[in-house]
Amino acid sequence: MASSIKPQPRTFAIEQSATVYALGSFGYKRIEVRSLSIEVGKYAQWPDAIFVTFTEKGKRKARAFVETFKPGAIVLAGHGHPEPIDIMRPEKRTESGLTVSHARWTAFSPEWVREFESMIDPYLAERSGVVFADYRGFDCSGGERAEELRAGAMLRAGDRVVTPIGTGVVTHRRMAPPDFSKVEAFGVKLDANEHAGATFPAMDVRWAGVS
Repeated sequence: MASSIKPQPRTFAIEQSATVYALGSFGYKRIEVRSLSIEVGKYAQWPDAIFVTFTEKGKRKARAFVETFKPGAIVLAGHGHPEPIDIMRPEKRTESGLTVSHARWTAFSPEWVREFESMIDPYLAERSGVVFADYRGFDCSGGERAEELRAGAMLRAGDRVVTPIGTGVVTHRRMAPPDFSKVEAFGVKLDANEHAGATFPAMDVRWAGVS
């Protein structure tokens, strides 16, 4: 049986085959890499953001992503680990002859995480020593209460907004939350974010849903 204690190193680097499970708006994606580094450090208002830099198998250019609110990155030794379930439902043909398909859950739905964990946790429980890092449950706020990271103003359920909505730090994009009619509370905190020598507003946005 694998240990229930999750390894969450603040710095980590390897030059060997590994697998990264990265959590996005539509669940987890499996990325097989040939090199990888992780560093925990400040990003916008997050004291302990998780920076993941990797070079994918068969590619030369390095890529990276940053996790902040509710991180979920998992790094395993080697390749060949299970692929998450396809995000799309089976294709259907309409009466007019069009072929259509859509995602099984809405963006940022908790079902993506529950579904993935029901697959990956039993798999890891049978493989001791395969987990390099598992940042599920890691506190990127540096121990601060989540309420202290929220803005003072909250929107009522059903209020219409045009600011980005998502998890983590969002810049430049405008997007709608999944089923905004079910959003109960909304918070955003502005901060300065430096990227490529330019400083621009960054927004950490989150919401609380109602059933």
